[in-house]
Amino acid sequence: MKSSLPIADIRRSRGFTLVEIVISATVLATLFLVVTLLFRHLSDSYRLTTWKQEHLQQAQSFWNIARKNLEEAADLIAVSSDLVATSSPLLYRSVSQTGLSQNGINPSGPLLRWEKSHILTSGTLEYRVECQVSLNDRSVAIQALPPSTMSAPSEELISTPKTILTDVDAFVIQTTPIKLDADRGEYLEAGVSSSTVGTLVEISIRFKPPSNSGLPSQIEITQNNKFKLAVDAASYTNPADFPAFP
Repeated sequence: MKSSLPIADIRRSRGFTLVEIVISATVLATLFLVVTLLFRHLSDSYRLTTWKQEHLQQAQSFWNIARKNLEEAADLIAVSSDLVATSSPLLYRSVSQTGLSQNGINPSGPLLRWEKSHILTSGTLEYRVECQVSLNDRSVAIQALPPSTMSAPSEELISTPKTILTDVDAFVIQTTPIKLDADRGEYLEAGVSSSTVGTLVEISIRFKPPSNSGLPSQIEITQNNKFKLAVDAASYTNPADFPAFP
């Protein structure tokens, strides 16, 4: 005697149809694509945020080091029977885009050069240090050394170039002479004259991710700061024209 299943049980026991499998696969694929895109977006956002925070911190470190050293810039002090000061201006050079040669000139090289002197309360020169900020490809480093004939405290020196900034796309410097009027009040005016007592230095740094970073190419950060110096300033175009560094 043959046994038979009810029709309802037969329908329940059969497998998935092709249409059901296609629909299920489409839903799973769509869900997987959404999760992948969401993960990629979150990953890119994290990398971008990390890059921005890192370079904002770099800029702050640079401003701190530059302010400490730049605002101590002084004219060249020599010791004879008395202290004799001769003009030792801030030497500077702007780079509008680090990755490109400017008029056939490699942009790498010195960006800023200045001297600072430490005078004792007795009025004698204790030591002198020469400082330099330089560009190497897309990185900026600072170095501070005494002249070959002098020594200086180790805490004042940066014996080997210390890289502070990376992914630098532009390093632009503008200077304006500071002058004194008849009432000994300070004002800004182009052109060095007998009334010039210093220089206002404005530095603008633009950061941009490298082309192989995977970050959006239009992303950039610009940081600006101003410094008041007690010396004149002289502009250079070619880094090879800078005087030799100790």
